[in-house]
Amino acid sequence: MPELSIAPDSEAVISAVEQDLKVGDRARIRPPEGERWIRVPGKLTLGNTCRVEGSVECGEFHAGENCVVEGDLIAKRVRARASLVVEGSLTADVVEIDQVLVVRGNLSVGVLFCNSSLTVDGDVKAREIVCHESAVFNGPVVCDILHIDSGLQANNGLKASEVRVHFRSEIRGATEIDLLVADAGCTLEGGYVKRLICADRDLVVRGNIRLGETYVGRNARFEGDVEVEGSFRAERHLYVAGNLIAGGEIDTGDEANIGGMIRSQTYIRIGPSSIVSGKVVCDRAVLVKRNCLLRDVEARVVYIEKGAAVDNIRARAVHIERGGVVRGSIVRT
Repeated sequence: MPELSIAPDSEAVISAVEQDLKVGDRARIRPPEGERWIRVPGKLTLGNTCRVEGSVECGEFHAGENCVVEGDLIAKRVRARASLVVEGSLTADVVEIDQVLVVRGNLSVGVLFCNSSLTVDGDVKAREIVCHESAVFNGPVVCDILHIDSGLQANNGLKASEVRVHFRSEIRGATEIDLLVADAGCTLEGGYVKRLICADRDLVVRGNIRLGETYVGRNARFEGDVEVEGSFRAERHLYVAGNLIAGGEIDTGDEANIGGMIRSQTYIRIGPSSIVSGKVVCDRAVLVKRNCLLRDVEARVVYIEKGAAVDNIRARAVHIERGGVVRGSIVRT
């Protein structure tokens, strides 16, 4: 297809062209007065430091370093050798950015690869986003797969099938995630996570949350109620302001402070030096490690280690090590 060229350091008024359009370095293009769009059926190529003073619809969009689109950008494929700023919304099947991408409006893409940082102020809808540094989303995000190598900040909710973050992540607003892997710590406001793995750093949840299978490699702090469909395990220190209720096993780690009750259908392990202010209820067995302070415990079998103290027990079988204390009553069921 023949190519139309715009000279470097020039300005051009363009409405629509039938061929590919190449814009030289530091040039500006804009639609005619009273119009919004520049339409290129083929490929639009921008040199370095170019500016589009309007909206663009094209087959392919290629940009050099530090280019700006002041309106919306619609293309099947977007490729930028360095940084790209879109002041409006960006819609594309495939987006590849070598450095920084900033979208002030909405982002709707099939696949997006960004080698540096990504910022989107509007809504995000995507099949897959991969970002090798940090990502900031100020609007709600709906994405099948989201992989962020550095930090993730989602300020207005996140719905995804799979989220993997290798540095610190903070997710605010409504959350619905099938798999969340946060290698270096995570802060959530609440919502639902079907499977949560927080391997090397701390987990903080500001409100109530519903979880599936959950593993926290270090400390976990829940400032509301926790409902777990599967098993729950925290390796180090666990704080729950409200209730901790699980369908599977519960392991509170090295030390826990639970403001409400703990309930499990299978097995509960209360870590050493833990304090549980509410009732502990389990359909099967409860293990109370050394130096724990508990109130009431109800289970089929209760094991109490040396130094642990429980107010009252209601169980079929009770095993108390020497030095373990039951301060109130033991009722056999």
